[in-house]
Amino acid sequence: MNKAEQLRVKFDNDLKELQDKCTHESSDWMPYMWAPGHFGLPVKVCIHCDKILEHKQIEYNSTIISEDTTKEKDHGGLHFD
Repeated sequence: MNKAEQLRVKFDNDLKELQDKCTHESSDWMPYMWAPGHFGLPVKVCIHCDKILEHKQIEYNSTIISEDTTKEKDHGGLHFD
């Protein structure tokens, strides 16, 4: 594993530890950008640790549309749970 990969793994582990210990007392809604310039439904994010806490759902023609940002996904080394 090269130095950049080691740093990414350390960052991911440190961020997960911070998010697990955080009480998420302060949060705010913001647009979720899954790629530069590509916005999805708003998400509620902890101000302190950046963990996504909740996501909006909308109803369109009796179909609930939701962005499931609660499951861990791989985004180039960044993980959203």
